[in-house]
Amino acid sequence: MKYNNNNNNNNHTMAEIIPHKIAAVGNFLFGDPSAQNVLFGMGISWLILALYGLYYLFKRSREVMASTMAPFIIFMDYLTDGATAGYDKPLMSLLHPELLENVVERGLIRAMARCLCKQFGKVEHIPRDTVMMRSRCDDVNFVALVDFQHAKRVKCRMSWRWRSSGDVFFQKAGLVRSFYITGFLVEPRPEEQFDVLNFLHTEDFVPFAESFVEKLFEQSPKAAVMMMVPALQERYMTDLEKLQRSIERVCGISQGSQREVDAKLVSEVILRAPALSKPPGENTDRESGDKDGGVVGGGSAAASANDDSGDMNEKEAAKTAVRGIEMRFVVNGVGRREMEVTVVLSFSGLRCYVSRYEVRARPDPRTQVLLDHDTGERTIVT
Repeated sequence: MKYNNNNNNNNHTMAEIIPHKIAAVGNFLFGDPSAQNVLFGMGISWLILALYGLYYLFKRSREVMASTMAPFIIFMDYLTDGATAGYDKPLMSLLHPELLENVVERGLIRAMARCLCKQFGKVEHIPRDTVMMRSRCDDVNFVALVDFQHAKRVKCRMSWRWRSSGDVFFQKAGLVRSFYITGFLVEPRPEEQFDVLNFLHTEDFVPFAESFVEKLFEQSPKAAVMMMVPALQERYMTDLEKLQRSIERVCGISQGSQREVDAKLVSEVILRAPALSKPPGENTDRESGDKDGGVVGGGSAAASANDDSGDMNEKEAAKTAVRGIEMRFVVNGVGRREMEVTVVLSFSGLRCYVSRYEVRARPDPRTQVLLDHDTGERTIVT
């Protein structure tokens, strides 16, 4: 009987505790311990939990799987490893051939990679709920807010095309279908320093300038004109023969003569904005075929980007904006004399253009002997 009495006492105690707890909840929420208010409060609690569950499921449905955005992860990993000529083949192999030939310049991609490594660092995290993707057949457009080591929530855009071969290769993200990058863009906030031109290396643009010099001496300089800034393209495409005659006159060659261009780089320098602007009335642009027998082409804006950085120290030069790159070549195999070609490169986005060029015949250093047929006298000219 004693055991039963204890059991009854325990049951009686629990029966008293439960209503007491329910009343406490109602009193806490509404100040009224009635059962109706308690049930209403419990219903609100369950509703909040249900809404949170729906939000969680909706958020998860918007998140993109890591395997889906593997091309972006692979490309950004290569891009933030840095780029040096001869050692960036994995990075360049991801770019579509048409992108490299017609849209972007390798030297500017390398400069962007150096800028990313210096200013932002490696990619730390890509919040999947910030990713937006749109696919159409084999073409994919991708946008995400990326967290780098030194910058957070940087908007990055990229588009790629799945290769028709269907080959797969192994990466950190696992097996990935082969793809080509068809476009990419990093959009830092205005307050973040991200000047790609400050990371240019002149040696990256030597092949581009050499190609321009070789095409300039072809039978038709149309290919060279297509490498110029749009303003010069409009000027010369309407009258290519005039440009061709000007170059032939300076070189001293005829239209059908054989040409074997041998261009040798003799100097290269990065042009920066001058500390003091030139007088407003000064005009440095000269038309083709000027008085001293050279061929000069280019806009006044490009011509005014002279190398004024020689009088500044490194810290002052680093603060001025990069205007372009000037390269000088000595060319043989065109005419009887050596030619000197000056090329000024300018940049727009990730594209490289020729904004100014100059072709001149170098003085002949060889000794010449002039023979007078009437008197037989010889005159030595050095």
